[in-house]
Amino acid sequence: MIARKPIVFVSLLSLGLLVCCADAHAASSRSRVGKVALHNTGNPEAQQPFLDGLAALHSFWYEEAADLFREAQKADPGFALAYWGEAMTHYHPIWRSTDTSSGRRALERLDKHAGERLERYGTEVEQALVEAARALFEGDGEKSFTAVLAAAHERHPDSTEIAVFYALALQGQAASWGRRSEEDRHLIAQSGALLEQLLERHPRHPGVLHYLIHAYDDPEHAALALRAADAYTTVAPDASHALHMPSHIYVQVGDWQGVVASNRRAWAASEAWVERRGLSDSKKDFHALSWLHYGLLQQGDFEGADRVRETLRANGGGHHGSYDSWTARRLVESEDWNLELAGSSSRDEVRFARAYAAARRGDLRQARAGIGELAGSGRTEILRLELEGLVAAAEGKSERAVARLARAAELEEDTRIPSGPPDLVKPALELYGEVLIELGRCEEAAEAFERSLARMPGRRLSISGSERIAGCKRSN
Repeated sequence: MIARKPIVFVSLLSLGLLVCCADAHAASSRSRVGKVALHNTGNPEAQQPFLDGLAALHSFWYEEAADLFREAQKADPGFALAYWGEAMTHYHPIWRSTDTSSGRRALERLDKHAGERLERYGTEVEQALVEAARALFEGDGEKSFTAVLAAAHERHPDSTEIAVFYALALQGQAASWGRRSEEDRHLIAQSGALLEQLLERHPRHPGVLHYLIHAYDDPEHAALALRAADAYTTVAPDASHALHMPSHIYVQVGDWQGVVASNRRAWAASEAWVERRGLSDSKKDFHALSWLHYGLLQQGDFEGADRVRETLRANGGGHHGSYDSWTARRLVESEDWNLELAGSSSRDEVRFARAYAAARRGDLRQARAGIGELAGSGRTEILRLELEGLVAAAEGKSERAVARLARAAELEEDTRIPSGPPDLVKPALELYGEVLIELGRCEEAAEAFERSLARMPGRRLSISGSERIAGCKRSN
């Protein structure tokens, strides 16, 4: 048997090119997911769904990618990378969620239909990608996956896909919601440097753009990813997550207009996909909607934010937050102390917001009751300390108030910088600065707001608090 020579196939969907007759109709019905290229030994009929699946995978559009990879399998049952791609849709490193058993099942089907063909005729890059997936789903997991890709990258430095998956694997090992260690920062820097090199050669590759945004998703480095963020807004116009991702960088530089625009587009794309596929409303991108809500609050557009909350209610909500949780954030950001919050919610942020508003209205009895409802560690402890400090300040116990709020701020700074709407419905450093101003401790307040804005650039209430420092100094 004569070995098939690999050729390069390129997905043309992102270019909007149409070919005649039936092919044009097929292309127009597909999602626009971006452009990738890869040497492979699949047959021509499998190329478009495979490459579109790969592009969708790079934008974390996992359901769409899995469907496309299965379409490629039907077109070419012996095409190993079609099964590899389906397996990779179960690898979610940034979200710290990998479905090992499902990935293993996809590889078992690869062995059944394409094992011998891959071994005899697959390219070295195809074999390396499959070997890495085996390490991930059948071997020792992420560390082995990263090690296999590192070795493959050394052997095939010109392989874009090996390099891109290697960069993602590095980030997966460093992903953490706590403060990053020195080793974590090294892994992220290594990933970012690799992606920057790739960006020069592939300025519109969805994976390069996406993972570079994740690498630089903090105020210190965000400016380095502005080029990638701006490009990613147009690369995959049907992928809601791709449309949302630029807002990670826009949040870190305080560009609220960019945040709002990105997430409006992302939500609209998810609505269109759900309608096109006849899916449940639960499949819509509530993550993007929550960021849209936050961006509008930072613009001071409370009516717009209220309309977004009603959109959440009309679509049955989502796991990224309840209507009451979003109302709690709206209350705190707008300082509307009389905004009604459901009394039955058990969510910490809702309990906090209800007690916080009571303290600001002078209802210290209700505020103390709210403190009693918050018991725990981590974020809950910070919220409790914030309330204790606020109540102490209202009672005239200024030293106790400062001690409690300073401790809350210290605990907040020991967590990872938020990559979007902060987990704390009221950031502790911001509240610390506000209470310090009320106590006439102007210099300390200025420092607190500076620290708050270093973590969350452009936050409306931290900026307004900082602007009050001059008046504080004049009156004290």
